[in-house]
Amino acid sequence: MRKYPLILTAMLSLNLAACQPAMLQPNTLRTGTTATSSRVGAPITIRIQPVATSGMQVKALAKTLADVATYTVTLYDNANVMVPSGGGFTNPMTITAPATTVTLTGMPEGTGYYVKVQAFDAGPTSISQGGAVQSSNTVDLASGVATYSSGTALTVALTLTAGTVGTGAATGTITDNSMLTSTGYGLGLVNNASGQIATKATASQPTTGLSFTAVQEGAHTGATHELWMFAANANQATPARPFAGASNGAGTVNAAFAGTTLAATAVTSYPTTAVANSNGNYADTSGNVYFFNGTDIIKADAGASYAQTAIVSAPGTVTSMCVDASGNVYYTTGNDIMKADATASYATSNAVTASNVGQIAVDEAGNLYYADTTNAGDHMVLKAIRSGSTWGTAATVVSSTGGAVTALATDAFQDVFFTLTGVSSVKRSQRNVDQVTYAAVSAPVTTAAEPTSLAVDRSGNVYFTDGQSTSSVFLWHAGDGTTNFRVAGTGAAGTGMDTIGAGLATAQALVSPSNVAVNAAGMLFFTTKGTNGTDDILRKV
Repeated sequence: MRKYPLILTAMLSLNLAACQPAMLQPNTLRTGTTATSSRVGAPITIRIQPVATSGMQVKALAKTLADVATYTVTLYDNANVMVPSGGGFTNPMTITAPATTVTLTGMPEGTGYYVKVQAFDAGPTSISQGGAVQSSNTVDLASGVATYSSGTALTVALTLTAGTVGTGAATGTITDNSMLTSTGYGLGLVNNASGQIATKATASQPTTGLSFTAVQEGAHTGATHELWMFAANANQATPARPFAGASNGAGTVNAAFAGTTLAATAVTSYPTTAVANSNGNYADTSGNVYFFNGTDIIKADAGASYAQTAIVSAPGTVTSMCVDASGNVYYTTGNDIMKADATASYATSNAVTASNVGQIAVDEAGNLYYADTTNAGDHMVLKAIRSGSTWGTAATVVSSTGGAVTALATDAFQDVFFTLTGVSSVKRSQRNVDQVTYAAVSAPVTTAAEPTSLAVDRSGNVYFTDGQSTSSVFLWHAGDGTTNFRVAGTGAAGTGMDTIGAGLATAQALVSPSNVAVNAAGMLFFTTKGTNGTDDILRKV
């Protein structure tokens, strides 16, 4: 009997961007040589079914390479019998992660050999879907040559299991310095890996021992969740602020927010930003604010008391724009979406080629959305998915009749929010749990007589101004039905002024608030009219 040394090489590849599970790539068996593995085929896609608990959407993430501790590799003959150990050959073999290569020696010659592979976590618990997974091909060993039934390697497509839905340990003490005489706290918990959002209503939420149950687990690295919280009293509220959650260990969920402090929310004015008829406010993570006026896109620098600088001069009148967290600017003049790169002195390039482009938006993954204005009486929103530095062909996510889109925004889960001409509400199309398709738009998330500007934070809190209530900025929270909380303004019209007095934001009289914006840090911006009644003055809460 001839003995054959064999090299088994296994490589795991994970396509996170496409929400695809891990696949064990070619296990290469070669006589007397060390083989080099290569990628073949495409990863298998797995769909995770949602579980609804306590009114919150809960979905387990797929296990990742970080969850794998070991792999077992077992060799079988053509009679489906495990090849016995001996002659320096051990069967089954164990590969300790992150290593993916093991040498098998002392193999007897034979035909129809195949392997089964299984992944384990540190438990050790199997995290291979279906247990041990068999290679899709076989190998014959004879005369010093390994001959494969197909391809040049033994291949095992190994799908890792879904993660475990855990219980959130969201415990801690809320220190409330908001000056609002709060009666409750609105909460949103964002999973930083998936963007999934869980919410709790403001009614009677305690300041100690607060807990989320059945929270979707995170990716087990870094700050896995982010808590967004605001204080409320009747129809008044503070803007929501983010607080980092604790990191997760493998198989656990921890959304703790110990030491959370809600600060007072006064209005700060920046008279140097005065500009007649500004259009839109958009803020990056650093708190810089961007708006457009005619053919110019202007940046108000947070590090220079919001002094203005024109950063883009478009070839035509700008009709819509948006800004991502890094300060890259996207705009349209009615056709195409252009990108002005913040790292290249705002050099401009084409991001999406399209005709009849209306309102545009960008999500935190860099995907671009735009309203198609081909049919003025209808509303259609398309989404172009970002891949590296390019965007794919846009696909429709919202399509209906009854008004053109007048404002567009997204949250961390890539839900789409919009307002329409002649429609007294803010609407939402929610991304389905397959993270690809979108649900049909049903009832509006909230009503407003005449929405004039719109912004949405990571946790899905909606900020808007209402042309029929010309003195306030409002907040809608997913946990509170159709309640509109007033976050700035008294509800009664004030007189134009360049600088608003100090004090609680809801105690300040405002004139024609508009151009509302919110960034990933929870900073809220809007404009109101100045002393001359014409200029828009930037305000920050």
